[in-house]
Amino acid sequence: MAVYNKIALTPDERTDLDCLIAVWREHGKGGDVVDNILDDERFREGPMRDFMRAFLLKVKDILLTLGQPPDACRRRDVLKGLPDVFWSMIETSYKIVCQDTAHVLKGEKLRVNPRHGLLGTSYPRQAFENRLKAEFGINENARFVDWLLDESLVPAKDKAKFQYAKTKIWMTRFAAFATWATSTDPDPFWFADGEWRGYKIHVELGLDPGRISRQILLFVYSFPPTLALLFPTCADGAVFQWFKVARFNADHGYTRPWPYELTHLGSHQSAFKRHRNPITTALDTSYRGSPRPETVHDRIELSHVVKITQI
Repeated sequence: MAVYNKIALTPDERTDLDCLIAVWREHGKGGDVVDNILDDERFREGPMRDFMRAFLLKVKDILLTLGQPPDACRRRDVLKGLPDVFWSMIETSYKIVCQDTAHVLKGEKLRVNPRHGLLGTSYPRQAFENRLKAEFGINENARFVDWLLDESLVPAKDKAKFQYAKTKIWMTRFAAFATWATSTDPDPFWFADGEWRGYKIHVELGLDPGRISRQILLFVYSFPPTLALLFPTCADGAVFQWFKVARFNADHGYTRPWPYELTHLGSHQSAFKRHRNPITTALDTSYRGSPRPETVHDRIELSHVVKITQI
């Protein structure tokens, strides 16, 4: 049973939320977001109740600002008559609530341990370099990433400082979504090979097709036994289009690959060519992505990384 239907809300809160999300699913990204709310079976009840209450308060503030009646949340006629800009504001408010640390990483623990004890996550190189400079004051950020990719490049005089830095730098800025290998190959990205490796990773992991990166860093890392590996919840996925909460009775989360209509038409292959030159080999247009295992966990230090590659 979906957790949303079990959380302890007041009758007024339940009426307001039921009406609000029923109308929201007809606007913008609301359909996917509401489906995740209603399908989520791994969000712990107390945290989901607090999450939905926080979202409802945001919505009521917006309605009040727009001069709507106090009972607007439960009146479909009022909600359906509101302009598109209202639903854009709702989407933004939902995203803000999702970014609150009080509501993320509140899913149940996975029911299985990742095979081989290794996880993998991807990160755009430019974004990672920007973080190194902004958050940790590393001005020679590009060189630091080169060192991460090949530690033989680290000068002897800098080796100790470099190793120490890895114990202080977070691999990701916030919580990390990660996958792992389901084959005998321990590489979490075993499913993607060849010249189109980056494209396949975008498709299979459900990375944003509108933000294709020139260079992607693939982090393969071990995880400490104290790190909680969790089911991603609707709050963790926020408004991201290529996110889906875990299926019923699943032992872990699953990625949401790009749908076939995106891959077989070739439009995103062309975009990938433009951003990722030199790529000249055409990918088989019958290529279909498959869901990969997925978890979300709190951020960890770079010292846990066992391998970094760039594609």
